[in-house]
Amino acid sequence: MKSAPSNDFHQEKSHVKLKIKICYSVGHVLNDFCSSLWFTYLLVYFQYVLNMGSTQAGTLLLIGQIIDGLTTPLVGLGIGKGKGKALCCGRPYKGWHIIGTICTILGFPALFLPCFGCEKYGQWGILLWYGTFVALAQIGWAIVQISHMALIPILAKTDNQRIEISSYKNATGFVASIAVYCIA
Repeated sequence: MKSAPSNDFHQEKSHVKLKIKICYSVGHVLNDFCSSLWFTYLLVYFQYVLNMGSTQAGTLLLIGQIIDGLTTPLVGLGIGKGKGKALCCGRPYKGWHIIGTICTILGFPALFLPCFGCEKYGQWGILLWYGTFVALAQIGWAIVQISHMALIPILAKTDNQRIEISSYKNATGFVASIAVYCIA
């Protein structure tokens, strides 16, 4: 006679502390806020606040998506080759996360600043100015995203734990998106 399967899920849950789950889930919230703003308001902002043409605004968004598409796998390879070695601060992936956060903090808010000196250079000056900050924000975004996700196998040892910790992160991202809509 076969014994009933054990319910390992409830036993595994206790190994990842609630504090770690919560801290992990909010470690990506800046990216969540930025992505909500990026995909919902940036194109509207470029066109209706900065009075950019639709081609120019669309080009900036396309530049961002191409940079994100190229940067994400390259960052993944770079982080993967390090196999969790500390870039700085004595913790795996923390240095990457800090560098990505700095890039995002410098690049993303600058998208909402006026283009200083662009009048002289016309359309190309505007594309260069905002394209630079789009690139910086997207590179930072990719670094934070990959370094943050690379922590999952360190923090959670089983599939169920990984699913649970990812669910906490996704819930925080959902709350960040709702907050962006409520604030705007």
